[in-house]
Amino acid sequence: HAGFAAVLHKELLRHGLAQPPQDFDAYVQFVDASVQQRVAEGVVSLKIASAYVRPIDFRPASHAEAAATYARLAAGKADTDRRPLENFIVQRLAQFAADRALPVQIHVGMGHPEPGMLVSNGEPFLLETFLNIRSLNRLKVTLLHGGYPYSSQLAALAQTYGNVFLDFSWMPYLHHFYLRQKLTEWLEILPANKLLFGSDAGAPEFHVASAHFARQALNHVLNDGVQRGVW
Repeated sequence: HAGFAAVLHKELLRHGLAQPPQDFDAYVQFVDASVQQRVAEGVVSLKIASAYVRPIDFRPASHAEAAATYARLAAGKADTDRRPLENFIVQRLAQFAADRALPVQIHVGMGHPEPGMLVSNGEPFLLETFLNIRSLNRLKVTLLHGGYPYSSQLAALAQTYGNVFLDFSWMPYLHHFYLRQKLTEWLEILPANKLLFGSDAGAPEFHVASAHFARQALNHVLNDGVQRGVW
């Protein structure tokens, strides 16, 4: 929460605000302006990292529900259930992305160890209500990091929903044996265009290592599939 709060504070300052506005509609205007400015500066995708702080079951929430939640928070009521507000913002930003053909990445599965983080917050099947919002059926959704330890759930979602893709960044340099197992499963179940490589690396050395290990794993799995007559 502290990390996200720091990002929010920095973004508020970019827009001439010392703190979030008291009025909900003013806050929504700030959110819209922030994302529009980022896209104008070259952003090509949005990312949802909510699994670090809450379950990713983004259920539909109305403007009225979100406004009521915001009003309680603005009044300093710390015990407020924030989810109606968060769900409203997530759906609004997802609709923004869908209308502009921007993909949205979603963190699923485990992540960096954080105090208080629950791995179960990132269970991929929690997203099914969100994925079934009709107005978002054109939104390209990329589920990140192979969803460890829920990797089979990722394959089921990517196979079921035409707009869902599976990304296995972060796995190549951390899960060598597990990645081979899952690539074997994913490549038998999914069309090739549903499976995406990424490194999730900051340093160039980690990116090179990730690409190297991913190629090794892919070569092993493809060769094994040929030997077994899968393809």
